[in-house]
Amino acid sequence: MLSVAVAESVLSYCCRLQRLRQRAQQQSTDSAPPSVTEVNPEFLAALPPAIQEEVLAQQRLEQQRQAAAAANPNDPVDAAAFFQNLQPSLRQAVSEAHTSKSNKL
Repeated sequence: MLSVAVAESVLSYCCRLQRLRQRAQQQSTDSAPPSVTEVNPEFLAALPPAIQEEVLAQQRLEQQRQAAAAANPNDPVDAAAFFQNLQPSLRQAVSEAHTSKSNKL
């Protein structure tokens, strides 16, 4: 397994590469917002599985962040989808808080 420093270095490299690609894309099309770029599959395949998961998780988070930034704040929120997209630990905490509150009523 790689050290934390190596993992951070790889993630930092991927983020820098993504920012450079976004800047280049933004400069070529100023009217269109930058999109999340895909990580090079060959680069990803060369990484250990744990690092691959971290890189892909970071990419998903960035995609979600950009989707949220582009969303219309006046659109209704789908509570079930919101709840499903929470991290499992946070989803459990919210569920327990709701159950606790319901039991008090």
